[in-house]
Amino acid sequence: MISVIIPAYNAERTLPYTLRALQNQTVPRELYEVIVVDDASTDGTAAVAREFGVKYRLQNKEGPAAARNLGVRVARGDLILFTDSDCIPREDWIEKMVKPFEDPQVAGVSGRYLTRQKEFCARFVQLEFEERFQVLEGFDSIDLVASFSAAFRRSVFEDVGGFDAHYPLANNEDVELSYKIASRGYRMVFANDAIVYHRHPATWKKYFSIKFSRAFWRILVYKKFPAKILRDTYTPQSLKFQIIFSYLVLLSLAGFFFGLGWGLATAGGALALFVASCVPFVRRTYRFDRQMALAAPLVLFFKSLIFGYGVFLGLIIGSERDTIFPAVLALSDAFMAAAALALGFWVRSLWYDTPLIFSKPVEYFVPMILVFPLIVTLVFRQMGLYRVKVCQSKLNDMALFLRAFAVVALVVMAGMFLLKVDYSRILLAAVFLSAMPLVGLARMALKSLHERMMAKGINATRVLIVGSGETAQMLLEKTHSFPALGYYVVGFVAEVGIGKRYLGKEILGSSRDILKIVDDYQIDEVIFARPNLSREKVLDLIVQLEKADVSIKMVSDLYDIVTSQTVIDGIADIPMVEIHKQKFGRVQSAIKEVLDYLLASLLLLISLPLWVTIAVLIRLGSAGPVLIRDDRIGRKGAPLRIFKFRTLYRQPESGEAPPAGWNDPRVTRFGRFLRRTSLDEWPQLLNILRGEMSLVGPRPELPGIVANYKEWQKLRLEVKPGITGLWQIMGRKDLFLHQNLEYDFYYIKNRSLLLDLSILLRTIPAMVFGASPAYRGWLVHADLEREDFSNVSLKSESKESFQEGARA
Repeated sequence: MISVIIPAYNAERTLPYTLRALQNQTVPRELYEVIVVDDASTDGTAAVAREFGVKYRLQNKEGPAAARNLGVRVARGDLILFTDSDCIPREDWIEKMVKPFEDPQVAGVSGRYLTRQKEFCARFVQLEFEERFQVLEGFDSIDLVASFSAAFRRSVFEDVGGFDAHYPLANNEDVELSYKIASRGYRMVFANDAIVYHRHPATWKKYFSIKFSRAFWRILVYKKFPAKILRDTYTPQSLKFQIIFSYLVLLSLAGFFFGLGWGLATAGGALALFVASCVPFVRRTYRFDRQMALAAPLVLFFKSLIFGYGVFLGLIIGSERDTIFPAVLALSDAFMAAAALALGFWVRSLWYDTPLIFSKPVEYFVPMILVFPLIVTLVFRQMGLYRVKVCQSKLNDMALFLRAFAVVALVVMAGMFLLKVDYSRILLAAVFLSAMPLVGLARMALKSLHERMMAKGINATRVLIVGSGETAQMLLEKTHSFPALGYYVVGFVAEVGIGKRYLGKEILGSSRDILKIVDDYQIDEVIFARPNLSREKVLDLIVQLEKADVSIKMVSDLYDIVTSQTVIDGIADIPMVEIHKQKFGRVQSAIKEVLDYLLASLLLLISLPLWVTIAVLIRLGSAGPVLIRDDRIGRKGAPLRIFKFRTLYRQPESGEAPPAGWNDPRVTRFGRFLRRTSLDEWPQLLNILRGEMSLVGPRPELPGIVANYKEWQKLRLEVKPGITGLWQIMGRKDLFLHQNLEYDFYYIKNRSLLLDLSILLRTIPAMVFGASPAYRGWLVHADLEREDFSNVSLKSESKESFQEGARA
């Protein structure tokens, strides 16, 4: 079966031609199906699809990339073909597109564009495509399959994850998909005779707008596949030189400031380089259209300028997950701060007629031009001026900006006082009075541009809301009210009401399907909006989601804000706690492993006399071996046999419960001392030297207990077990099981070399003195009282409810 998928948005006028052409193919109709995916059209697109009797699906306004992915999910074919709703396939298009798949090595096929238009602009566009088609014909395997005429094996399409739904427009999503497929080693080919007819832009305004958009989105693709900047099988190399030389022509005009001769020489040289880069295109065009060939250099010049501008904006604004735009803001702040400093020195020089910049550059200008921009960016960063997705009024934004500059002024003046640097007050006043408007206006322009792009859905964060109650609905309303924050809610996850909609967003499934939903809909962020789920179920879902590449947040309440040490984030006025993934990197892991080996070796060497003493006392107290090996579970669930000093008269039989405390009759007299001081664990230094354990970490657990772990409890097995850990020093074995786990989870989430050192230092007094009896008594007593208090509260609440009902 062959599936032909057509994304459509307000395609009432053009879609009939596409569907009529697909009805009259040379391939028998029973061998292929046609699927139209409506991207929330507001015209009669749905009626047209139903009139032609094709399979029809409606989605929220998510763009053609998401529409094509939805089409594949409902398709029945093993071969997936794509075309657009403004294309008219030739009668043999399907036949020509599927023929290359007779070769089992072929994973994708790209077809060809043609047009019947006579307008000058449309003819020029077609000649550009012909140049690219000629490039494609020179390759046995290509790395770009254009979506206007594309075919893929379904298995390959699903293997790479389909189109990236973060592209809200029909622009470069096919390039990104093609690069993914090519990077996996799949072969794609160009079918020159698989033709669709298309209506190209007929006006230069539309043409240049498309070129800008292509450049903007192409740079996002290049961020994922930087090697393609240098070369791919679709882009002529001359195009890259045209962009460079067109801007070189503009820069060369600065030569006229140094004289007419300099200006003519620089401008003439740059222009000659640009014209030379246009020669391949002009020569090819001349064979088809001489009039077009004469105008080509002028069109290419303006196209190159606009393309370069799109590349620039793509670099500074279209950054993935807002990693580059804050850096651009910081560079802008530093540059404007340096410019303000230079302006201040110039004003100071005019005031006193003393050229400080040039007469004493080292003593005056150079130190400040290096230090002042650095101070500005560091203070701004500390005060949160580089956070992008923050919802606050322009007035609050300005107030924060002015407070930050006040702090900068205080830091500068304090530094000058401490270092005894003498700068005039006029100089400082001129610098700060010029820095505030320069830095502020530059930031305003960049942030305004960024917000407009985000409001259009460019690089939006795709959000899945867990829950469907009042909080979830309010969260959706806030994302609609503040589109500049760049959040796009894909849908909800809830246990009931699957398929229902709120503000156009659907309940996509239950919590059981959450990983599949995250994968299918390319979710970036999952927000738990107080769902009607148990605490353990929420923990299970968080652990599952942490294995996926998604951010996790939880809508918080006032208690979380007051007590949590986690950074509070939010959408509009809805506070949220972000669940951070562990940040213990490879370098820290390597350092920890080296330290484990070194410290374990040192401790083993120092404690050898203690080992001998303990061994003698064990043998004097009872018959049996000095060392025993117990079965435990190690990292990633691997079986582990730990070394211990023997503390029992005899080892428990299989299935027999281990000793519950020191007073167990099976424990020897000396064993009680070893257990109380945890010296029985000392031989596990050998496990550390074998690479099975660490000095600090969760204690290794019994296999029978691990077998009954729930999903969220298995997080405990993500790190190497340790001889000592956080819960051992916080009360040791007297703590309840669920409290032990929470301490272990805290350690796993917050582990660092400094935390390990703190635990090791606090382990020594815990071994010597043990747990405080007062603490143990309070803990046990509190647990008993907790149950009584809960019962009293429940009875009281029931009684009050009954009385209120009676009064009603």
